[in-house]
Amino acid sequence: MKHKLTKLSWFVVTAIVSFGLVAPAQAKEALGLEDRITQHRALEAIIWSMPLVSSKMMRDGLERDAGVGLNDVAYFSQIQNWKIDFTTNNNTTPYIHVYWNAEKEPVVVEIPASTSDVGLVGTLLDFWQRSMIEVGATGHDGGRGGKYLVMSPDYQGPYPDGYIAVHQKTYNGSTTLRPLIKDVSQETLKKVSELVKGLKVYPLSQAGNPTTRHVDIYDIAIDGLPHFDVSYFESLHALLQEEKIEEKDLTFLGVLESIGIAKGMPYQPDEKRLALFTNAAEDAHTYLMDSYLDRIAPPFYEGQQWSNSVPHKGEISYMDWSFPNHVAYDERGAAYFGFYTSFRKLGTASFYMKTSRDSKGKRLNGSNTYKLTVPANVPMKNFWSVIAYENEDATWIDNKPKAGVASIDKGVVMNSDGTVDVYFSQKAPQGKEANWVPTEAGEDFFLYFRFYGPEQAVWDKSWKLNDLKKTN
Repeated sequence: MKHKLTKLSWFVVTAIVSFGLVAPAQAKEALGLEDRITQHRALEAIIWSMPLVSSKMMRDGLERDAGVGLNDVAYFSQIQNWKIDFTTNNNTTPYIHVYWNAEKEPVVVEIPASTSDVGLVGTLLDFWQRSMIEVGATGHDGGRGGKYLVMSPDYQGPYPDGYIAVHQKTYNGSTTLRPLIKDVSQETLKKVSELVKGLKVYPLSQAGNPTTRHVDIYDIAIDGLPHFDVSYFESLHALLQEEKIEEKDLTFLGVLESIGIAKGMPYQPDEKRLALFTNAAEDAHTYLMDSYLDRIAPPFYEGQQWSNSVPHKGEISYMDWSFPNHVAYDERGAAYFGFYTSFRKLGTASFYMKTSRDSKGKRLNGSNTYKLTVPANVPMKNFWSVIAYENEDATWIDNKPKAGVASIDKGVVMNSDGTVDVYFSQKAPQGKEANWVPTEAGEDFFLYFRFYGPEQAVWDKSWKLNDLKKTN
């Protein structure tokens, strides 16, 4: 577990309640109405701002821990490992991360053309992680390459020819690109790195002579996670000073101002408010984690434990979360606890399912051994993979030699009937090391099962993925 939460009680009140000396109703009264309102509003502030603060923490983590600045291209020369603390990374393609700010002038994101062996796919995002446009081989340029001109909501300047216009609702933006590759051989990874050097990001004023810095971040420990403690509110306050907030969110800015977080105001909480913020952050963490794991998406198969990794409202809104009569901020907050948007329309290039429970409905825990039998003839054009993540922060389990198993991995043992058994335990079953995913004793975890190039049998559910079974 990367970031163990430290429980800070609300002074004496929480301790008294825990020993049963007063009833919860009395403890509630002891807090006082104003304090209860502050704590509730702080909790809602986290739910509302999850995608925004998550974006900031990934951007700041890259800068602080790896020296990656705005308009730099951060890439992995090898498949990323557990040291990169971004939520629900995969272990089959090396990610490429870019962050920019278009407040002062438009930013050009120049996507290189795909080759016969390698192409890039992904989406340009605003800082709420809302999809603006898909790029690359499955995007607007169709793999031919293109120059995307990202403009801020305040931009009133000219629209030069030769660019694909992208209108951004925030000042900050980002993209996480993935290479389309046939394997993870050193030869292929070298081709990816060469293609990435053709990815350029620069202010429009530098279009005549653009320069972009490319930074290899492989094997660097990078903390890109929101922390559910008082630092969350410091990050939120700092972000409000640099970001544009839309009219639809002005009411929530009023809520934030009531607890001392506002644009143009210093952040000066006293000890009492910090204690309330700490309680709110801990409650928000529990609520968002449980919602993400169990509540925001119904079972994919009736009577089984697997669910879609993205809530229905995220899918039908193309990850915008906005509807004519509301913003689905509760589902949005829970969703961005566990993942980072990378595609506008889900289910085309890939499709993900998740589960945090075994066939009996019990939470998956690293002290146990589980077996997942993947049925034969998985409906995918490319390959499948299954990866384990810590419940606490939705990242790979610490200090493990591998994070998951993929059908393209060397040495994976297939049964005589075409099925594949994958084991989740502290130690590898003898002779099944390639089919093994290591876990940590005492720690709860969840899984993503990814279909790359999903086919019709996924959607009509004529092919069904089995639940995990606890074994000896």
